[in-house]
Amino acid sequence: MNVTVKINTLQIDLTSNKKDNIDFESLASIKSVKNIDLIKYEESEITGLKGNTTVLKIEKDSVTMIRYGKNSGTMYFKEGISSKTLYNTDYGNFELEIFTKKLNIEKYTDDLLYKINIEYDINIKDLFNGLNILDITVKNIK
Repeated sequence: MNVTVKINTLQIDLTSNKKDNIDFESLASIKSVKNIDLIKYEESEITGLKGNTTVLKIEKDSVTMIRYGKNSGTMYFKEGISSKTLYNTDYGNFELEIFTKKLNIEKYTDDLLYKINIEYDINIKDLFNGLNILDITVKNIK
């Protein structure tokens, strides 16, 4: 089934207090497998990840963001849980450390399928220490 996914990302650099806001919207597909929803979409120039495919794996109390392509990586979000992942970039591979402070998943049955809010600390090997807030909305295409 085809859907739209809209992601608003607020990134705050905790060292400089610089804020960066990115709004992204894309066509996507959704597939359900054993109480797990998989939402697949293509990244764009807006996110700086054009040419990559992302899959959101939505479970009852967690979200996994799996990125395929040149900038591959996996980010796991579950409230109160820390996770580490290797993130591939043009400048080399970096270890990301993520601590999910808040995760709210609201699932609906009409045109609006999901509203997801994720608030997490992110640390990239002393290169970046920040707070990210993701607001994800998934809607049916009319």
